[in-house]
Amino acid sequence: MAVITLTSDYGLKDHYVAALKGVLHRELPDPKIVDVTHQVQAFNITEAAFILRNAYHHFPAGSVHLILVDEEALPNKSHLIMQLGDHYFVAADNGVLSMLNPEKKPDKIVSIDLRNSPELSSARDIFARAAAHVVRGGKIDLLGRVVKDMKVALVPKPIKRDNDKHLIGSVIYIDRFGTLVTNLQQREVTEMAKGRRMRINLPRGRKVDKILGHYYEEKSDGNLIAIFNASGLLEIALFRTSTDTFGGATDLLGMRLGDQVDIEFL
Repeated sequence: MAVITLTSDYGLKDHYVAALKGVLHRELPDPKIVDVTHQVQAFNITEAAFILRNAYHHFPAGSVHLILVDEEALPNKSHLIMQLGDHYFVAADNGVLSMLNPEKKPDKIVSIDLRNSPELSSARDIFARAAAHVVRGGKIDLLGRVVKDMKVALVPKPIKRDNDKHLIGSVIYIDRFGTLVTNLQQREVTEMAKGRRMRINLPRGRKVDKILGHYYEEKSDGNLIAIFNASGLLEIALFRTSTDTFGGATDLLGMRLGDQVDIEFL
């Protein structure tokens, strides 16, 4: 059965998540709901897209993914439902949908129009109604008007400098272990290296001279390491360090979202 996933910046303190799930249970007799995360930084659509991009393809075909970050409709920001392969995504037209899989063109985009249902007073209610419609087997065309375009958010790309001696990337995500995930793709780094040695230059005079093939290559806890993750993105991490007492690589280096990471080819 199709699953409804939830990605939001609601947090866990307030009633918002429970209210959303309550509406979904009102719409469907036994909805299959999975929380992706409710800890997205407030209004940070880039973070929301990164998390969901790495999760959605693990769910069954036909699943509906609700993105409740900067979700309220405005005169210049409608609600959309997008079909991408065998999955459906509901979000505001704020650019988040464009970042889920920039390399793949959406199969269909519909601007949701439920004006004939005045009882739907919030984005939460509209998203739940749209999700229920799809789970019941309804066509997304019936939810509104098919559109060709949506707002596109720019995904930061690495920059080459000094005659391809440097590749400058940036931190696009920080996980709960304080690991710094960058936009540096393994394929691009390998192609640019052309067999040359690499050195990663970081703040506070820190350097990493090797990108590990596997975590188990590192033997000592607390060492600063670099590795390509399952998505092929370069990560900077502290090996097996408890975040209960220390914030990982982000605190060691004083780095935050958007900060630069310099790969130097020697």
